[in-house]
Amino acid sequence: MLEILQGAAYTLSLLFFWSGAIYFDMQSRKMKQDIEAQKKFQQVLQNKEFVKEYLNAMKDTKDDENV
Repeated sequence: MLEILQGAAYTLSLLFFWSGAIYFDMQSRKMKQDIEAQKKFQQVLQNKEFVKEYLNAMKDTKDDENV
């Protein structure tokens, strides 16, 4: 009887460890994806700012030429 309980405890501990490892893997992948998405979003914002600055500079040069 004791051997059965020990076997069940061993099996449950392995199952608990396995499910914890799967959960940790899923969470770490999700965090990595979130970080990559934030980096891409920052790049898009920087590109938009660059385009706005460029258009403003071109607008200023056109205004200078017309004067």
